[in-house]
Amino acid sequence: MTLKPYRNDLIKGAMAANDITTKKLSEITGLSTDTLTRIRNGEVNITLTNLIAVAGVLNLSMQEIFTPRQEVEEAVLATG
Repeated sequence: MTLKPYRNDLIKGAMAANDITTKKLSEITGLSTDTLTRIRNGEVNITLTNLIAVAGVLNLSMQEIFTPRQEVEEAVLATG
């Protein structure tokens, strides 16, 4: 299993939950739609500055974004 350096699944989910399109996120953050699409799909490494901007718009914490999915799933199993 390969772990991505950041949780792009959370970015995708937060965009959907907040009804924010890639175009709207681009307008707010100043990042190109192409770059945001690649970030959303986990295809690119993002600078911390840009990740903070994206996370801020989507109300995601850095802890959420950098906690590997496997750790989250294990924590849920341990408490459930």
